Amino acid sequence: MTTQDDTQLPMSAGRITFRLTLTSLIITELFSGVLQVYFAPIYPTLAKQFDVNVATLSWALTGYALATAVFTPLFAKLGDVYGHSKVLKIEVAIVAIGCILIAVAPVFWMLVVGRILQGAFAAYLPLMFGLIHARHTRGETTRAVSYLSGVLIFGILVGLLATSLILGLQNGTRWVLWLPAFGTTAGFLLLFIVRAPKVTRAPDSRVDWMGAILLAVGFAGLIFGITKGTGWGWGSFPTIATIVAGLVILTIWVFTALHTKQPMVDVRYVFRRLLVPVYIIGFIIYFGAVGAQVVTSTFMGLPTDQGGLGLSGSEIGFLLLPGYAVMFIVIMFTARLGRAIGFRWTMFLGCAAFLIGYGGLVFTHGTLAGFLIFLWIASGGFGFIEAATRTVVVNALRDNEIAIGEGVYELSITVGGAIGSAVLAAIMASNVASTTQLTTVGGYVIIWSLLGVLGVVATAVSIGYAIVDKTRHTAAATTGNSID
Repeated sequence: MTTQDDTQLPMSAGRITFRLTLTSLIITELFSGVLQVYFAPIYPTLAKQFDVNVATLSWALTGYALATAVFTPLFAKLGDVYGHSKVLKIEVAIVAIGCILIAVAPVFWMLVVGRILQGAFAAYLPLMFGLIHARHTRGETTRAVSYLSGVLIFGILVGLLATSLILGLQNGTRWVLWLPAFGTTAGFLLLFIVRAPKVTRAPDSRVDWMGAILLAVGFAGLIFGITKGTGWGWGSFPTIATIVAGLVILTIWVFTALHTKQPMVDVRYVFRRLLVPVYIIGFIIYFGAVGAQVVTSTFMGLPTDQGGLGLSGSEIGFLLLPGYAVMFIVIMFTARLGRAIGFRWTMFLGCAAFLIGYGGLVFTHGTLAGFLIFLWIASGGFGFIEAATRTVVVNALRDNEIAIGEGVYELSITVGGAIGSAVLAAIMASNVASTTQLTTVGGYVIIWSLLGVLGVVATAVSIGYAIVDKTRHTAAATTGNSID
């Protein structure tokens, strides 16, 4: 596409400095981290407030998860066609409206609608990376990827702390619900600092709406089946039918994309050998990092006479904070480390730390110190992966496919996290003591062993990926040809 729009603005024409642009994006991304965690502690209170049972309450989570699958590819592609800045503002406005609806909701289903609108946040990073990439140098883009990924983790940390503190106040739940509403609205207003010229579309540029529908419905079906699997039963007809239907629709989407002149996603390009290993690594790491969140906290709270650490809720929260701090610090240094040793080798470090961390828990879970040390090592590995994988993806894409290509990566890690949560929850549920109905230590060891094996796979993929990169660069230097 030859369009000159705000996603393809020459650097010489940019009037907004890198720092000013990044600052406006950071505020928005900070509160995207907050809105990802602020809901979890208040689910029980909301169930009482709206007088709904657990099955009904779960729609607040299911609707949110489905929305991320639908909105991510849609907004990413719209950004590539109509301009990242314009579409990002629309997206943040939708999320802000969702936050406000939740804060004022008089009935439960209005809250669910708000959660669905909040799901639009999932396309923030693809659009932000596309905006930065088009306006600034490769080095600035690399730093922005690290900063924005780090701010996301910092936002999660802030969200956990702020929610805990606010809930202790009178009418704390109401104020917690307003927290992301205020922050997202402020972020929306600050986005107008990033000014862009009028978009001029090329005559042949368009959105593949059929492809968008197939991709969104396919991923939604897959995630819906995974989300409901535990409640419906993994061998039940609804679970199997929903997951299979999602996979069939995604297969149809791939076929149509291969035979469409301007597809939603250029499948051959986005899924070429240069990027597939990154998707695999992201899927595996998020499978473990997201899926193990409940595993970690429940083991830490498991009574000592059952083999756990016997910690209280406040103690668990306090001891989890250093892990997020390690993650944040690592992300902040990823850009510098990536420039020094290469981002593919940085990905290897992340995979190796993931392997050492979760593999080590198999042997050290008996002591608090040993458990925390290896848990924090795994957290550091996740930090490397957070920034390095996104940097590799952004640098490997064409200018007019930055957002949708990065959006595909975001979908891969979303699915990885959803599957990880479901699989690990199933392992926990199938390994409970008959007397206490709590997951046994043996069940936790099975989970950590599985994550260790997946860490071996991810590490092997990352080593091969890094070696291939070195070989390609050596060959290019010898022949004088471009590696692209």
